[in-house]
Amino acid sequence: MTIDEAIRHCVEVAERYETQEGCQECAADHRQLAEWLTELKNAKSIIRVCSRVLGFLLECEIESTSTRHEVETLMKNITEFLSGCDDNEA
Repeated sequence: MTIDEAIRHCVEVAERYETQEGCQECAADHRQLAEWLTELKNAKSIIRVCSRVLGFLLECEIESTSTRHEVETLMKNITEFLSGCDDNEA
């Protein structure tokens, strides 16, 4: 299941609870899950953009050794994070 499928599923279940089954608490829980999954998806997209920006910075000539080290460290951390994410999730 992708994150988009999970979001759609939560919304569908929330709508079903609201209309057919009449459980507003269950509907609210599923809407909250859909919101959190959407936030996670957006955060992963932002991290991927940051990764591309850092990659571009590493291609530039950075004169400060400490700045270059910081950029390299950030890039390494982001790369490690993204390696644990399925490409279908974002």
